[in-house]
This record gives sequence, C-alpha cells and structure tokens, in this order.
Amino acid sequence: MAAKESTFKEHINPDGKVVSVPYHASIGEKAMIGDNVTIGKNVTIGDWVEIESGVKIGDFVTISDAVEIDAGVEIGKETIIGSGVKISLDTEIGSNVEIGSNVTIGNMVKIADSVVACRGAWLMNEISIPAGTTIPQHTVALRKGTPMMFFPDADWGVD
Repeated sequence: MAAKESTFKEHINPDGKVVSVPYHASIGEKAMIGDNVTIGKNVTIGDWVEIESGVKIGDFVTISDAVEIDAGVEIGKETIIGSGVKISLDTEIGSNVEIGSNVTIGNMVKIADSVVACRGAWLMNEISIPAGTTIPQHTVALRKGTPMMFFPDADWGVD
C-alpha cells in the first residue's frame, strides 16, 4: 500500500514561525502568513507579503510582492492583486477582480466580481463597488450620502 501524499507543506515565516500551507501554493520566501489563513488551489503569494489571521484566499489568486492584508479579509477566486496594495479589515473581494499596484482599500469594503481598481486608487471605508466597475488610476472612491462618489485624477504626486 502506497503512503498517502500530503496536501500541505511547511512555510517558515521570516520570524521563524512555521505555518502549514497547501502543497500546490507558491509562497514567497519572505511572506508572513498568519494563523487560520485559508489558501485555495494554485495560489501565488509574493515576497514581503503580510497576511494576518483569518484571511480566506480563493483558488487561482495571485498576490504580488509587498502586499498587506489585514485580518478577516476574503478574496474570491481568479483575482490578481498588484504590488504595494494595502487591504484593511473585514474587506470582501469578489472573483475575477484586478487590483492594480499601490491601491489602498479601507475597512469593510465590498468589491463585487469583475471589478478593476487601477493603480493608486483609494477605496475608502464601508463602501460597496458594483460588479464590472472600473476605478481609474489615482481615484478616490467614497460614499457620502447615496451615490458613490469618484474623484478621478487626484494629484498624489506619483505616477
């Protein structure tokens, strides 16, 4: 009888803590994975990524380098997250979402399926982004009263 093949492997965080990750996941050597993180099939996580406890990552997700993901975040399948992104507490990201580099996502944001947030966008706290929305680069999206407001081409002093 053949030995049962393990579906998990060990990842050693930069602080020396050992965490169990799916065998098929590609995890950057300098990535920091918190407790109770669920990682789907064929996920790629870059270097210098910090994922706090309780995060759920769907299948076929790519997370680039230098990304911070706070506790309680859920990321749907086939989503791409660019480098330098900051995702705050209890945010829900749908499937087939593209988040460009240096995007900041506030607390409790809900991003529906097939949304594109271009580089440098800021999605402020407690808003919902409808399916299929494209948020231009360097735009602030916030809700003040009832419709969602976009402030495109904010001059952040970056390209």
